[in-house]
Amino acid sequence: MNYIIRKIKPEDAQACYDNQHANHFHDFLWSLDSWKFVSTFLKDTWVAEFEGKVIAHNVGLIVNLDNNQISYNILDNCVNPDYRMSGVSGTIMDNMCQFYPMMNTNIHADNKAAEHILVSRGFRVIEEVENHFSDGGTMKYLIRSEEWQSG
Repeated sequence: MNYIIRKIKPEDAQACYDNQHANHFHDFLWSLDSWKFVSTFLKDTWVAEFEGKVIAHNVGLIVNLDNNQISYNILDNCVNPDYRMSGVSGTIMDNMCQFYPMMNTNIHADNKAAEHILVSRGFRVIEEVENHFSDGGTMKYLIRSEEWQSG
């Protein structure tokens, strides 16, 4: 499938809301008003479009890590259930790797698909926090650095 990966626009808010609320792995889900905010102000948020329809998103923002390094913090990555296992999440992540030399995120330890997509693109698990999620699940904190890829 050929996806168009592009920055989010305000008119994408409803589609992103619908995708996130269609069976997403989250303790909480964002309201439509939150999506309107994200689509207007979080300019480092990306969507995947297929045949004119937004089918996936990657919400993030630039942060300063404790070690005073700048990183792209992935806050939410979601694919419409009809397009899961189609390669779209990997395509978005490949796009992200081109733009951000350092990225970080956390995932539920049971989310093996997300972990595979991240680790296969150079992310490393650097910390695990037990009982982090409301279901008692472990959180994995991952970082990808371009320096690791070249050295």
